[in-house]
Amino acid sequence: MIRIIMFLLTLTACSTSNSYLRDEQDFKPGIFQAEDLSFYEPVENKNLHIGMSKDEVEAELGKPIDTIDFMGLYEYPGLKIHYKDNYVNALIIDDNTQDNNKFITARRIKYRDSVETIIKNYGDPVNKDESGNNTSMTYIIEESEDGFVIRNSYDELINKEKSYTISMNIDKQEGMYFIMIADYYYSMNSSG
Repeated sequence: MIRIIMFLLTLTACSTSNSYLRDEQDFKPGIFQAEDLSFYEPVENKNLHIGMSKDEVEAELGKPIDTIDFMGLYEYPGLKIHYKDNYVNALIIDDNTQDNNKFITARRIKYRDSVETIIKNYGDPVNKDESGNNTSMTYIIEESEDGFVIRNSYDELINKEKSYTISMNIDKQEGMYFIMIADYYYSMNSSG
């Protein structure tokens, strides 16, 4: 009887963990969804996304461990966040983020992944610049009545209030060292 109870408890714990993360097959390269505007912390099952209030973030992560005042960024373990009017408008992971491998994207992209892995999961970026060992990639997406659509440039945007950028910098040997998910306004002016 005790074995059955332990088995059921284990099964329940496994089924509830990572409840924010969807199956990888739910995502197709080049087709974006609301979940693409999020970072996930799979160990403690946390989800941080564009549009969350500062109070919601702090309920999930606690108070920030540091601030970068000149950029208006708040650093939490694993993630830097920018707020506009107390709502998240940018999520950033970079080399200087404490515990920078703690969060992953909805497509399970993580710190130090390769260009090939990112393109396999996200599709071809609208902008890809290579310089020496560095590759910069940008995806511009806009929410419309038909879901999210890819835009080839910021000039194509119809509604900037519902437009977002996913930007990444990848070192050919070391992998991705910067990823930013942000609204249009932060993408165009990092002071938000």
